[in-house]
Amino acid sequence: MSSQPARGTTLTTPIRGVSPASGMAAWRRAGVVVLVLASAVLAAPAWGADDAVAARERGAAVIDAFVDHYRRTGDPTSKLAELNAMAPALAAAARTFIARGDNAGAAQTLIPLGDIHRMQGRWEPALTAYRMAENFARQAADPSLIARALKTQAQIESSQRDYGRGLAHAEEALALLRPLPDRKLFADALLVLGDIQVKLADFAGAADSVSQAMTIADERQEMACGSTLCSIAAASGWPWASAMRFARPKGACSRSISP
Repeated sequence: MSSQPARGTTLTTPIRGVSPASGMAAWRRAGVVVLVLASAVLAAPAWGADDAVAARERGAAVIDAFVDHYRRTGDPTSKLAELNAMAPALAAAARTFIARGDNAGAAQTLIPLGDIHRMQGRWEPALTAYRMAENFARQAADPSLIARALKTQAQIESSQRDYGRGLAHAEEALALLRPLPDRKLFADALLVLGDIQVKLADFAGAADSVSQAMTIADERQEMACGSTLCSIAAASGWPWASAMRFARPKGACSRSISP
């Protein structure tokens, strides 16, 4: 009995019964999405630097509010309008940073733009934003920003079942983050890696990744059990008690959107 892909998942490997012509058409559609988003960012009106920073901060606040509301209520729709309304502002802010030669500012702004698309399953525009962010972060030689862009790409690639690329991006992100002081981002990247390891049936590797992430969360005295940990527990067949043990000392898993 053949397994069906999860709803909203885009497969990146050939599918039996799908013609090469159909595959090429899909790649062309993805290319159009890439060009449309890149053009939208580059064509957006440039603002003053202060306005661009303010827009980025508003975007972060709107994303946090959306995630918090979903975690508390399970309602993914009532704040969608606010979330989507921020996308043009973030594109304009990114254009401003690009025009000013502020590569780090551009990367910091493109990542939340990608988040808005990713959180709604719009994989191609999200990946485009993250790849642009990675490019600008590399030009800025900022390892933390590079790692953020790689981690978010890995999240999408995991959703698209592109596990090889997702694994490479997650591992590169961790290598960049290991010597840095941002332990929260390091733990988040470990959970992304663990999710991919489960999907590759590397349960021992996933257990190690999750254990490291939970140790960091414990040290930071944070609730560390989010959607990624829940999906790892469910996919691997671990009992929920084990997931709760990894999430010590705060408690059980809850439904959430990973920011």
